Amino acid sequence: MTKFKKAIIVANNQQSPISDLETIFESNDLLIAADGGANYLANSQFTPDILIGDLDSIDKKILASLISKGTEILSYPTQKDKTDLDLAIQHAISYKVKNIIILSALGKRWDHTIANIMLIGSKQYALTDVEINIIDDQQQIHVMNAKKNYTIEGTPGNTVSLIPITKSVKGITTSGLEYKLTNDTIFFGTTLGISNSFISHSASITFDKGQLICIVIRKTI
Repeated sequence: MTKFKKAIIVANNQQSPISDLETIFESNDLLIAADGGANYLANSQFTPDILIGDLDSIDKKILASLISKGTEILSYPTQKDKTDLDLAIQHAISYKVKNIIILSALGKRWDHTIANIMLIGSKQYALTDVEINIIDDQQQIHVMNAKKNYTIEGTPGNTVSLIPITKSVKGITTSGLEYKLTNDTIFFGTTLGISNSFISHSASITFDKGQLICIVIRKTI
């Protein structure tokens, strides 16, 4: 099996991934299109190595073009228990990559947007040693788990928000952020962790119990 540096998955949530791909893609990356995500790659320099899903969203001409270019096609029934993105993440992990970046996962479909964020926080992925990030042109979303030391990077003034997805996040301590937390607790549904900011080019986050979403906003929106 080919060894890839990281996997990049293009989802299908009505956002163009091209500008992000131009920034992060490297020649030894595995590029996966989740069904209609392949539509956003048409007429670009990026051809997915793998197309996966029930293929109900991809343009048929684009599908034919990918087949002619040698893209591996993994087709699933329309009636299934997993989304195309879920299938894509599972397949990427089978290549033993340690870093997965998901593009075009945030968009007009709020149900898909919320489900995509919660998906990377599910036990099947959060408890692995694979780092999974959702990135768009402005934001990076990462799920953090207890008893790990996290270092995040940014520019002074960039926004950082920490949002619990469990009942509470206990023992949270940060450094490198304007509003420092020291052995604090953030409860689900509260806003203590919203709109902090970098005071240097990196920050550290640790906590003892719970799970949270860390959002870094790289530009003013």
